[in-house]
Amino acid sequence: MGEDTEDCRWAAMPTKPDLVSGSALSVALMAPREGLSAPAVVGPGVGILQYLALIDAAQSLVEAVSVSRRLFGSFFPRTAFVLGWRREEGPGFSAIGGDGVPLEAGALSPRVLSAFLGTRRVRRPLRLKGPLRRLFEGSGALSVTSFPFVSCGELWGFACLFDCELETDDLLVVELITCRMAARLLALGLERERAEQGELSSRLAELSCSLERSESREELYGKILDGAADLSGACQGSVMLMGRDGRHLQVVRARGAGSEVVRNLAVALGTGIAGGVAQRGGALLVRDVESDPRTARRNRPRFQSKSLLSLPFKLNNKVLGVLNLSDKADSTNFNAADLTLLTTYCAFASLLIERSQVREEICQLEQLTCTDPLTGTYNRRFLSQRLEEELNRSQHQGLEFTLLFLDLDHFKGYNDRFGHLAGDEALVAIAKLVQGTLRDMDTLARFGGEEFCVILPGTSKRQGKLVAERIRQEVAREIFPGAQGPGVGRLTASLGVATFPEDGATAVSLLKA
Repeated sequence: MGEDTEDCRWAAMPTKPDLVSGSALSVALMAPREGLSAPAVVGPGVGILQYLALIDAAQSLVEAVSVSRRLFGSFFPRTAFVLGWRREEGPGFSAIGGDGVPLEAGALSPRVLSAFLGTRRVRRPLRLKGPLRRLFEGSGALSVTSFPFVSCGELWGFACLFDCELETDDLLVVELITCRMAARLLALGLERERAEQGELSSRLAELSCSLERSESREELYGKILDGAADLSGACQGSVMLMGRDGRHLQVVRARGAGSEVVRNLAVALGTGIAGGVAQRGGALLVRDVESDPRTARRNRPRFQSKSLLSLPFKLNNKVLGVLNLSDKADSTNFNAADLTLLTTYCAFASLLIERSQVREEICQLEQLTCTDPLTGTYNRRFLSQRLEEELNRSQHQGLEFTLLFLDLDHFKGYNDRFGHLAGDEALVAIAKLVQGTLRDMDTLARFGGEEFCVILPGTSKRQGKLVAERIRQEVAREIFPGAQGPGVGRLTASLGVATFPEDGATAVSLLKA
């Protein structure tokens, strides 16, 4: 943090005052000073108040620390000092010396710093030893007088003055600066949190829209996992969903090392971390999987860190599955903020998972009502519906279409000779063979038994006959499964062709034709 971070307001500040006689406070109360224009109202304390106003006006952490450093340099020009502040990202503290040289205070945790700084308002020098000597190694100082920046019970930073005996007035000046710094750092921290919350809300909204646009379950599960990893910074994770039996979790999406191995892995309810989360229905935040009594297990080789987060997908007290995350990209542990954010995310994802499952069940039911269970083609009920639709369309648009009717020859004898299982296999093969000769717009349906119908939109009778002949030839040359041997295992088909409106204007008349 250098001089380039300071703006033009420093032009109104005095150079370091001469403190040969008098304390720092006595000099601060002498206004106006050399180099500082006299304010409109001159009175006791104007000098220090003008300096403190600059702290209040600081728009960033960099600016607040820079102002504070210049203040200490002005009021204590012959005293070495260090300023520290809580990092905006990551744990620990950063620090800078009075000479502008950055120091690394991250080695001391907030807990250790709190113990070292204390909460006493009357400050006396402490001898530099142990972690303090290691922290300020190279300063050459023997003692330090510390002042914490404490606001709302939280440590936001600190000031340390070395090898000095401060008078009462000097202590008051430092306390004024540190109290104002604590308040400003708190305010900046709250502003940063609000900005981050706004950014997270925007990201959540974007992710929610992206999830809703998923066109398949597989795409949805992939987006859910990718979104969770993006929000938390996790490099590895998985989405597990509850099986139909309600007793097992199935991995449906995974990312990171070994993702292909764990995909489709099943975990019994109540087994392992994910199984336990699903059984309890509550999230699990683990900072160290080996020492946490809830897990107490050896970390597996494919995991880089020991911290993990496991949350249930839950809707109306029904657990749909589990989201697992591990290995943050910055190697830090998952924290309460991650848990809160992802709990909100999982609540929304649970709605979409439930909706996708319901939609799939509806599609399956619709499929059952309109398809033949043996051949997978459309059934007679759907054929009637589709035939009426094509009749209405062709009538309104003045188009023609052709209907083919296929009947397998002597199929009863084929069944009697080779068995009904071979007959079923032959029907399935016929359906695939016919479907392979048709266009996407054509409709193939099983009319009943060994009979099939084909609707050919926009097709004349001449064109329809060509299609029918192609199908007849394909069936005649096919050898069907389950009936191999010389002269056996073959079938033939007879096909009828009727065209709208030439051969009929209704479904019944076309089928008869």
